[in-house]
Amino acid sequence: MLELSGLAAAAASRALPRRRYDIEVPLRIEGRTYATLDRDGIRLLAWDIQDLDIVGPPPYEGIGLRQGMARWAFAHLTEDMAEAALVLRRCAVISMGKNRPLDAQRHARTTGACYAQQPGRAPLALRQVGSTWNFTWQPGQLCRDDQEWLAFKA
Repeated sequence: MLELSGLAAAAASRALPRRRYDIEVPLRIEGRTYATLDRDGIRLLAWDIQDLDIVGPPPYEGIGLRQGMARWAFAHLTEDMAEAALVLRRCAVISMGKNRPLDAQRHARTTGACYAQQPGRAPLALRQVGSTWNFTWQPGQLCRDDQEWLAFKA
């Protein structure tokens, strides 16, 4: 939600009435995936990713998805492209959960990586077994219930 509020604030500061990101990060096979980002219907980014590193194309080749990406993006890309790169990075990192058997976890792991994984909170963040939805084989269903809202024109 923090990232979404940041995107909303950025769009408002640019007086953008609408901005849409469509991101696809397929399941990893042997740690590899090909992530894409379209903004407002235009393909902007397509990354070949191995584990937590972008392996292509340049200028993203060799950039890690964890440490230092934001600093690199704002130093080497336009503000608009840096925003897109950080959106795709976030989705690529979150997508790693698709390869984990989350229902086998009783509660969140204590990693400190996010709100639910803080040491005092993780044992209380109980897993809601069966709450994960997989749209891999039916991507058109992902936003099915939101189509009217997504089509809204101001």
